[in-house]
Amino acid sequence: MVMIDGEPFCAGFFYITNSKVCWVEWVVSKRERHELRKDAITLLVSTLTDMAQSIGCKYVYTLLKNQSLINTYKSLGYVKGSENQVEMIKRL
Repeated sequence: MVMIDGEPFCAGFFYITNSKVCWVEWVVSKRERHELRKDAITLLVSTLTDMAQSIGCKYVYTLLKNQSLINTYKSLGYVKGSENQVEMIKRL
């Protein structure tokens, strides 16, 4: 979680598998357009990536739709995987 002025601003999670792959996901932030929003999200994704590397992960995976977030990941060295994927969800 990244805090701005003592308040939670953005957060994300990484999931550990029993392989050398980690999944960084559920990056969320306040909707307000704060001047530090881009920097806060970049810090968050960079920190989650560093955490994954520190525990021995060799690959980090994420699934994104938001173009701004895609650009942030690209700026941190992530590369685009496959295209034309279909998300599937079942409401229980």
